[in-house]
Amino acid sequence: MARADANINNSETIMQYCRMVNMPVTAKQIIDARFPGKPQPYINSTINDLVQNKKLVRNDEVRPYTVRLPMDGEVIPEPQDYSRSNRSLPTKTWSGIEVPFIRFTEEELDETARRVNRDPRYGEEGAIINSCLNKFPQNVDSDIIAMKIALIDMTNSTNLNKHLSKTYLTRLIEKIKSCNFDERVAKGDISLVGELARNEINLFSFFSKYCLYHNYYVYQNDDYVIFDGVMQNHVGQFLSQYEYKGKTYRASQIKNCIEKMRQTYDYEGYLALIDSILERNSIHSKSRHRKFDWFVWYNNR
Repeated sequence: MARADANINNSETIMQYCRMVNMPVTAKQIIDARFPGKPQPYINSTINDLVQNKKLVRNDEVRPYTVRLPMDGEVIPEPQDYSRSNRSLPTKTWSGIEVPFIRFTEEELDETARRVNRDPRYGEEGAIINSCLNKFPQNVDSDIIAMKIALIDMTNSTNLNKHLSKTYLTRLIEKIKSCNFDERVAKGDISLVGELARNEINLFSFFSKYCLYHNYYVYQNDDYVIFDGVMQNHVGQFLSQYEYKGKTYRASQIKNCIEKMRQTYDYEGYLALIDSILERNSIHSKSRHRKFDWFVWYNNR
């Protein structure tokens, strides 16, 4: 019931804004003016409902997505359904199989990246990580490594402190120092994640972040992608099925597929799954891994 009431309030807020400006406006203008910080697809669905109910009119000849109030006496044709649920389930050939999947665009990734970077909390935390790693890029001094571990643990809520009874900070530091980390992460050696994650406990999530941040912020590369619970729980929406080691996993089973990758430290397999999603959506831009992680995480956190 609360969800329905919220949708009614959102609809009225959007209508009030359109009446106030009384001119064509983009969905982004509505979101920035009345719903700052809200996930874009969530509000876009409400705007689309208003278009479907003919309370707003979509200007098809205007880009980006622009809506306006109907004019007095205007005969409004039956609108096309532009909702995410309608437009996001095309059928595309992939390895000879016709499969439906949720689609997204470069523009959606870029918009989410802008929102993350402007966010008072997450944008500032990213800037701190960037600044710290660029001031202390090397991983040869134990004290600096310890501080970087603590910073990434705190900002990403990986809760390493809860596991110190099972593993030791000094062991993690020595492991980083002894694996030729800097040269390998600069080259995008993805085997680093699985190698470093093998400890008394599985640190797959933490070291996906430790490697990514150095690769991305220090060397301006995009060879890694973060693994965490949000990614594991939600990337299945972008695949109808996925074949991994001879077994086909349906969308609802992809979470279990990723868990097998985590348990076996198969970061290469995890990255291949993410890359298959990006390829399906024709995402080839620089920083596509980082932007996709933001897109999934920010809209599902």
